[in-house]
Amino acid sequence: MARYVDPLVHNTILDANLLNEVVSGRTPTVNRMVVLEDINIVLSYSVREELNRSATPAAVRAAANRFIYSIRVELTPPEIASLNCLINEARGNSQRKNVERDLLHIFETGKNGGGHFVTRDDWLLRNAECIWGLAQVEIVTPEQFEEKVETAFKLRATLREANRAST
Repeated sequence: MARYVDPLVHNTILDANLLNEVVSGRTPTVNRMVVLEDINIVLSYSVREELNRSATPAAVRAAANRFIYSIRVELTPPEIASLNCLINEARGNSQRKNVERDLLHIFETGKNGGGHFVTRDDWLLRNAECIWGLAQVEIVTPEQFEEKVETAFKLRATLREANRAST
């Protein structure tokens, strides 16, 4: 059965690596995505913590301030077990320390009602199916996400027409 995660219903979480594109304004897809009023874009608290590093350019930190953030809450024992399972299963041959932060972002995405995690991270994109199976979060590029939003709008229009025709 095909899966469908509605980007107009679920929160959309951005990876920190997209904030450079937000600052530059040179990526049309990202430009369109961040101004859409029909989607909820959220940055997880774990992404915000990354942005507070001294190496993060001030313009990127400023761009991040335009988004809503999730807040950090303590993980319950079952959540800790789920996060560890995600890390252990999805990391493949990678060292835990090299993927732990990215997979925490994914875990937080699911925990905070996120359906999509939008990134340019090749490792996450290559492991999207495994991550879906463990966390039920779609890992997509901005371009893939834009296609999903267009599909959602078309589906909604079709449903509205069907409702009108049946009344």
